[in-house]
Amino acid sequence: MGKIYIFTEEELKRVEVMNSVISGSLSLKQAQQLLELSYRQTLSIKKRFLTEGFKGLLRRKTKRPVDVKITQELKERILNLRESLLLGL
Repeated sequence: MGKIYIFTEEELKRVEVMNSVISGSLSLKQAQQLLELSYRQTLSIKKRFLTEGFKGLLRRKTKRPVDVKITQELKERILNLRESLLLGL
């Protein structure tokens, strides 16, 4: 069985726009405006689409966890402080 890919609406829009660019019905400049990206970013996406296919349009998400995490204790302190400030109004 093959892999399952989950696309966001933005990524699906990229696929549609890049298909139109490749077929010639849309210029790269028009694609740039539709995707609200710079020309260089759009060109980079086109190159990735040509070499990697639709998988190249998936966001490059990092696999490592976020470095900055708020502990539960700190969350509670922030919420308590917020509540005390709001009650003082």
